[in-house]
Amino acid sequence: MKWLYLIIGSVIPLTAAEFTAAIELPKKDFLLTETVPVKLTLTYPKGWDVDPKVLQRNLLQSSSFGIAPFILETFGRDQVVNGNTITDTLTFVLEPQMLGKKNLTFWKIPFKPPSGQTEPTLFSDWVEVEILEPKKELPEPLVAPLMNLSLRLPTDLTAENRFLLAQLEKNEPLRNRNLFSERSFAWLGWLALLCGLLFLWRSRPQRTQDTREKEKQAARLQLQNSLARLQEDIQKGDLTDFYTQLANHLRLFYGQFYGKRIDALTTEEFLQQAPPGIRATLQEILTIGDEVRFGHLPSSKENAQKALNLALKELSFFG
Repeated sequence: MKWLYLIIGSVIPLTAAEFTAAIELPKKDFLLTETVPVKLTLTYPKGWDVDPKVLQRNLLQSSSFGIAPFILETFGRDQVVNGNTITDTLTFVLEPQMLGKKNLTFWKIPFKPPSGQTEPTLFSDWVEVEILEPKKELPEPLVAPLMNLSLRLPTDLTAENRFLLAQLEKNEPLRNRNLFSERSFAWLGWLALLCGLLFLWRSRPQRTQDTREKEKQAARLQLQNSLARLQEDIQKGDLTDFYTQLANHLRLFYGQFYGKRIDALTTEEFLQQAPPGIRATLQEILTIGDEVRFGHLPSSKENAQKALNLALKELSFFG
């Protein structure tokens, strides 16, 4: 089967467009029994490198507790050098573990700079996939004759085996108590490990103010480029998924600007975490999008331009 990849990423130009990142998926919906191939294409100058292990950790990171939504099945990498530019293609084949809509992102791209150079701030976009339940096939019922009611076991046992079975039943409570006592020590080990991890997390070095300012600047630039592309879509009359893309870009901007993942929050939780100064503007943008998606407001260039102008006004709030 020939895959036709749907490009759902964003490319962020930094330092004369030397660093770019794009995410590709073959489709948006996958069955629970299928694998999800996530293709990340990076371009960067010769002499730089990227850490696939950090990319893998960022991709598999989940914003909720419990079972991880995906596990890595296979990983592939292909690098092509063209002059002073490297095109690095990394393919992560994921195995879904649960149903529902999930978000995938590589978060901050971990480039390894050459000696004496500063690491660039480059964030990947995030994409949404939905894991569906596979079609169920009704199994044929297993028909077996009823067993006769009897106080005897269905299998004839020798006197020696009956004695051994009685001994096993007699010693079963003691075996269970010993087993529980042996395994209860593992909880103490896990508790000590958790305390150690908490201590390391509390003592981790804090990022400098200069690094946070660079990340905020990168978030502003990415949102500005995204809104410019939406402005071109309005001029072309292409309003397909306009409001969905606008809401996604705003969510990504706040997550990058404040340095935390909020893509898993509901709309109400998202509005509660927004700054009070722009909360009303943000709520008005989301309200217009909901009215268009549910048919209460026509999808027109005028309505789309109104929502985009509100987003541009909101961007100016952050300077």
